[in-house]
Amino acid sequence: MNTLRRAVHQLICAVLLCLLAQHAQGAGNTVWSRDEARGFLLRQKALPEGSDLDATWLQAIGATKGYAQAMSIVSPGGGPSMVRYVKDGRLLSDAEAARLGLSAISAGLLQAPMTPGNAAARALRQLPVHHLSLEEIERIPRIVLGAPDMKRVAAEDAQFVAAEKAMRIGIFQDLPQALEVIAGAKTAVANGTVWAAAITSPGALGQRIAFDQLALPPGAEIILYDAADPKNALGPLDTAGIREWPYWAPACPGETVIIECRFPANEAAPPFSLHITKVAHIYRDPLKTGLEKGFAGSCNKDVTCRPEWADFALAVGGLGTIDSSGVLFCTCTLLADANPCLTLPFVLTANHCVRGQTGSRGAESLEFYWRYQSGACDGAVPSLLTVPRTVGGADYLAGMTGNGTTGGGSDFTFLRLRNEPPADLPRMGWTVVPPPLGTPVVCVHHPRGDFKRITDGALSNVSNAFPEWYHQVTWNLGTTEPGSSGSPLAIAATGQIIGQLWGGDASCSLPDAPDYYGRFDRSYAAIRSFLEAPGVFMDQSAQSVDEDSGAAVITLSLSRPADGPTEVFVTSEPGTALPGVNYADSPQTVRFEKGESSQSCAFPILSSAQVNGNKNFTLRLSSPAGCALPLDGQSATAITLLDNDVDSDGDGLSDAEETSLYGTDPNQSDTDRDGLNDGDEVHSRFGYATNPALFDTDNDGISDHMEIRTHHDPMDPTDAPKMSSLTIPWVSP
Repeated sequence: MNTLRRAVHQLICAVLLCLLAQHAQGAGNTVWSRDEARGFLLRQKALPEGSDLDATWLQAIGATKGYAQAMSIVSPGGGPSMVRYVKDGRLLSDAEAARLGLSAISAGLLQAPMTPGNAAARALRQLPVHHLSLEEIERIPRIVLGAPDMKRVAAEDAQFVAAEKAMRIGIFQDLPQALEVIAGAKTAVANGTVWAAAITSPGALGQRIAFDQLALPPGAEIILYDAADPKNALGPLDTAGIREWPYWAPACPGETVIIECRFPANEAAPPFSLHITKVAHIYRDPLKTGLEKGFAGSCNKDVTCRPEWADFALAVGGLGTIDSSGVLFCTCTLLADANPCLTLPFVLTANHCVRGQTGSRGAESLEFYWRYQSGACDGAVPSLLTVPRTVGGADYLAGMTGNGTTGGGSDFTFLRLRNEPPADLPRMGWTVVPPPLGTPVVCVHHPRGDFKRITDGALSNVSNAFPEWYHQVTWNLGTTEPGSSGSPLAIAATGQIIGQLWGGDASCSLPDAPDYYGRFDRSYAAIRSFLEAPGVFMDQSAQSVDEDSGAAVITLSLSRPADGPTEVFVTSEPGTALPGVNYADSPQTVRFEKGESSQSCAFPILSSAQVNGNKNFTLRLSSPAGCALPLDGQSATAITLLDNDVDSDGDGLSDAEETSLYGTDPNQSDTDRDGLNDGDEVHSRFGYATNPALFDTDNDGISDHMEIRTHHDPMDPTDAPKMSSLTIPWVSP
């Protein structure tokens, strides 16, 4: 029976994993190549004659609206570029793109200051472990893997580094048999219940556990810890936030890692399920492998020896990502945004380090390492797995492929961390004004996954065949190495970032060889909407409402969810409709709370029973706070008030007016049969507001029509025409 249940369980898991994989593949989660993008534009007849495709990238829409393929098109004659977007296989119009917060114009020349971080830290928590004694830990069921062939790993690394320009720090190890729980057998302890198992990967400095499946009951939590040093634990794991399988847990130090599932005390042990078939064996850490000077080449310089770059260095981190060949290590930077109200955890790195949201080198499995640097100039360095970390993955906001040997893009990835980095880490400023050749520049990086170094050089033009995409740099102090990929290039005089490292031939043995950095000013068009304050716009450029509707309700949207309290002012501009007559002039503030991206606003409409035709006025956005009015967005809505009053007899008075206000017949245009239209009498068409229900308003014996024709006042009984002036009998028609 247990064998059958296990087989069914494995089949269900396999089907679910297959469906998840198909969903990920169909989600538009990869960047189109330039050929794919150009072919699409040609099929859609959307590439104007004489124009050419400049670049293509993947761009997130808000936080939950998926991705769009963006294509920058260069106008004929070298004019300004325009950007077109494809979502769900359909080419968006400029208006549709603007309503989604996607810019249709090329990047403007904006700069952000060096902004210190101010967000609360939510780095990886470490919790004391008191649930199991050392004796109990020794009795935990243990799966022991085979020792990896490190000579083979070293040979693979040499080839991998040459091909990928990234640093591998971990390899995959398959379990000899799956670690699987279906019913959830547990071991009792003094203050609750716990299930635990151990995985040993001989020689590992740490492990990342891959959960193929994990389902916990309410109140339960998973922690990980080193069996040889169980005083501290990593976790609880954020199982509710798992978006992709397998779920790669944060790296846990230790050759033997304990997986412990804790359950609420004094309750019946509920069932849970767990399935593990693979771990990532971390083997690269200079301190733990006995290398006092680390892996990096000897020409590299300790960044801590340059106190003027201390703040900049704190913003630079390492990132670990899961690749098809193992765990990769790259460099990244916390980037300042241009919203003066907030500081968000944006990160810049290389696209060959993080290629998309899911799958190989996906943002889902990222973890970020901070302060991996010496405590004093050429001083002691902490172990990689002991520095502050931010786990939980990141959101892939935008990315572009390309490389320094073929061009075609700036090789950047732009991320937003899902959890905050330590609060004392600054964010670095940037510029989209490319500096001239010869400008002194600086790079802070993690060469070969080692602690932070600093390198000095200048922008050069020795052999760069793709200056439109890459800055070429020649170093005069230090170098870069695999693991430095994604590191920031900054102007030495200002500290402003102008690019991120793709790679190159520079090394300690080739100090004059150039390196190549994707140009930030070329990447900026894809990330502009994230770095600037979110754009606010009206969902409709025009709207028609019934004049008896009571209010014109409009929807306001942000290009991404509000990062904090955000406001915009809505005012009215009269047209043929007038304030106080057709609508109430009631300027109002619309407020978005954190996480909100849509709000409605109601402008009162004043009901009218008159037949006066359709009228219009305009509602306009102004005075944004925490958001911006995009130049290419929709900041006004034209409101048309539809006149719904019925005038059955065509006399200019609505049926409702005639019956409720004037006592006239809505089916007879001249109710009092005095020769004047009912509406003409009410609206003083001939200069007098006579009573449409009375043949003779002033009761002087002469009809209103006759008095007006003879130039007398039909409202004054003393102003009656003489008998000789009348040319028709005084009789009613």
